[in-house]
Amino acid sequence: MNILKKLGNIYNKLEEYMLVYTLVFCVGIVFLQVIMRYVFNNSLSWSEELCKYLFVWMIWLGTSITAREHGHIAIDMLKDKARGWGKYLMNIIVNLAWLTMCLFLLFNGITVVEGLILRGKTASALPWLKVWVVYLAIPISQGVLSIRILLDIVQDVLHLIRRDDRAESNAATVEGGVE
Repeated sequence: MNILKKLGNIYNKLEEYMLVYTLVFCVGIVFLQVIMRYVFNNSLSWSEELCKYLFVWMIWLGTSITAREHGHIAIDMLKDKARGWGKYLMNIIVNLAWLTMCLFLLFNGITVVEGLILRGKTASALPWLKVWVVYLAIPISQGVLSIRILLDIVQDVLHLIRRDDRAESNAATVEGGVE
């Protein structure tokens, strides 16, 4: 589990750096577009479309960071009312529902990407960019998010199992007369 934790931390940092650098790149492109338009009276035809596609990628990849940092706020209200093992059980149920939605988006996203690959469509202002690359953000982000959710489920299940082991060992200690 220690190796998974280290890999998770490495991925978390990679994800954060990638999103920050993508945002900086978008701001740079928009700034360049403003300079080109108002100083040189000539706009870049591709800048708006590229920023739009990068923004789509940032949003979809940002779902994983949001899940890591904030979870699911509406369900947390219900989970906070639960006590003891019920809290972990509620978290498992919520995560299974969320995982179902992520897997739905993952597999349907793959289907959409496959269809776009077959069509070979390119972006209108960026003829070197295939449209399927933009839509690839959906299955990639949902795949990463599914892995994150699965790890949370495993952690909660292990926590429940450990709690049961402690409860059984405490019961054996009490029956043995040692407290």
